[in-house]
Amino acid sequence: TVVEAVERHVRELPDDHPAVVAANARFTYREFNARANQLARQLRKRGVGPDQVVGIVADRSAEVIVAMLAVLKAGGAYTAIDPKYPVDRIRHILENSGTRLLLGHSDALPGDWPFTGERLMLNDPALYVGDDANPEPVAGSANLAYIIYTSGSTGKPKGVMIEHRSMVNFMHWYATLHDFTPADHSAAYATFSFDASVAQVWAPLISGATLHV
Repeated sequence: TVVEAVERHVRELPDDHPAVVAANARFTYREFNARANQLARQLRKRGVGPDQVVGIVADRSAEVIVAMLAVLKAGGAYTAIDPKYPVDRIRHILENSGTRLLLGHSDALPGDWPFTGERLMLNDPALYVGDDANPEPVAGSANLAYIIYTSGSTGKPKGVMIEHRSMVNFMHWYATLHDFTPADHSAAYATFSFDASVAQVWAPLISGATLHV
């Protein structure tokens, strides 16, 4: 899985090898993995497990990439929601996906959002404390990894449910196609709610390359 690939890079790459770089942060693979582990434990405490969907609503940042990895480590599946979407589309995605927990930044999660479940702010330092060891995996290859929504141009947006086995097959193909290595730097420039972003994020990271957000 992509989780196993990142954990392997922590063991094999130099401690200072960068994983994610953004305007507001720079994480080595060791730091990236540790923060995701801590957040994953917080998610598990709140009941996140196999096939349970966590919404990620935030502007582009390094913390969003940490959140994606944390959801997978917790065993859940994520769906990325653009905070600039119309409210009706947001409401449909939240209801259709069964999302009960949102991760985001305070400026991207206004109080009048159509959501009554729990919200966690990714810029809250309290989420990144305690045990940073890799949690025991609980999701298998047939469990959900993420849900991505179509544009809705032919009706209501439809949630495409991607399992871990499909995700890892596609990421390995994409990484091989582009010959990613740990020496490479790659940009994630698509919005995270668009399907092209998945390969832009995960193919470099499973290859030990540096992702620039």
